[in-house]
Amino acid sequence: MTDSAAALPEAIECPLCLGKGELSRTEVLERQGIKDYARVAQLSAEEAIRLVMKKEKDAEQARWAKFDAELARQLAEAVGAGGRGVGVAAALDPRLAPPRP
Repeated sequence: MTDSAAALPEAIECPLCLGKGELSRTEVLERQGIKDYARVAQLSAEEAIRLVMKKEKDAEQARWAKFDAELARQLAEAVGAGGRGVGVAAALDPRLAPPRP
């Protein structure tokens, strides 16, 4: 995909002042009542990317919240399963538990 905005010059000879001065491409198009479709497309793409990034950031935060909740649930379950004063590490790894009487 080529960058069409890069191919267009930023400063062009002004057809409204018969070449006596230079206006930016955007100014010439605005004076002629023409929309700068390359700029409109660029702004639309930037907005779309911003929205996708926000959606992904929200989804990532939701995944971390779910992970944290699941981790807390499993730790609580492991500590509760020990029940005999066994530490969290022992509840997670049975090799660390004290010998049973």
